[in-house]
Amino acid sequence: MRENKIISDFDNSIINAIVNNPKLYRDNRNYITTDLFQNKYVKYIFKVILEYYHKYDNIPNFQFIEEIIKDEQGNEKISKMILDQLFIIRSIELSEDQIQFITDNLIKRLKDNKISSLKLNPDKMDENSIKKTVDEIAEIEQKNKKWEMKYIWDEIENQDRKTIPTKLELIDKYGISKGEIGLLMASTGVGKSVFLTYIANNFMLGGYKTLHLVFEGNIDNYIINHRKKLDNPTEEQLKKGKTTANLKIIKMASNMTTTKDIEELIKDQINQDFIPDVVVIDYVDCIISNVQTKEHWQGDIGIINELEHLSQKYNIAIWSAVQSNRSGINKELDLSNAAGSISKLQKASMVIALTRTPEQESRNTADLKILKNRFGNKDGSYDATWNPSEMKIKTPINEAFTL
Repeated sequence: MRENKIISDFDNSIINAIVNNPKLYRDNRNYITTDLFQNKYVKYIFKVILEYYHKYDNIPNFQFIEEIIKDEQGNEKISKMILDQLFIIRSIELSEDQIQFITDNLIKRLKDNKISSLKLNPDKMDENSIKKTVDEIAEIEQKNKKWEMKYIWDEIENQDRKTIPTKLELIDKYGISKGEIGLLMASTGVGKSVFLTYIANNFMLGGYKTLHLVFEGNIDNYIINHRKKLDNPTEEQLKKGKTTANLKIIKMASNMTTTKDIEELIKDQINQDFIPDVVVIDYVDCIISNVQTKEHWQGDIGIINELEHLSQKYNIAIWSAVQSNRSGINKELDLSNAAGSISKLQKASMVIALTRTPEQESRNTADLKILKNRFGNKDGSYDATWNPSEMKIKTPINEAFTL
């Protein structure tokens, strides 16, 4: 099939590419809508695919699509027309170059549709609608841009890194700023959730808008831990407190949530005028990749890459945690102890290890150690006071950080 043939048969080619290459839809799902298609039968077929995707988080194959159409359509004549259209779509064969050609022209059509909407309906669009459409056009234009270029003589607004304090001096000596990721590595049951709840609470108290995203367990337990750290305030004190408005605790579905879902959540909060400074995610291993991969570790790397992109796109700091592998239980950790691929730690500006032996648990202590630090030294290990039942963490570096 020649490229000019693809353009003349563009609706059919898009559907064929989506079914045979689900990544095309996953990467563009915010933009591909039924309005994109001109042919009413192709539009119906896409609606079938869309409903299936929302229900099962997967793109159906042609056989499933055919069965769904037969089950749904009561009108035999219309059903035959739709199935004939599906047969035409199914018979198309696309090379990788042609799929890329479709993707490039898909982006162009998306942009052209938005521009046409702006030109044809200026009187029907209020100021907010026009701004939203202009922003969408800009986002579409940037979609395939995978690089960033700056010059040394460019003016930089903030020449000093402004880190967001956790109130743990081991970390804050170097810190994490907006557009960066901090990771805690620990084995199961050692205290990832305690650590992340603790720093999320400190971000809140520091006046930073904070999203605390949790996946496992009862959300009420996270709220209880936040209250413990505040010395169990009364309901009245909480309602009167100005700082508590800086924190939102949100439960998301474990092993069903993608970074796209997290981005949608961030955008939703921004639309509600809650513009986050920090997003604390408990924890990375509960997120699934936006794209299907052959190996689990490949998905892990993709997730961290996507989180870094979100941190820079929305100018937020991200703190999360990763699981250590079995060899990391009850021993001093290093970067090689990360479950999955060590490459997923590369995007982090700082990686901290948390370990607790049974003896340390009995005396409410833990070892915190910086394993990676993009902006400073890797300091030694610190024997920290670690009391989950009272939500108190402190290091011997600075006793003033007791709550």
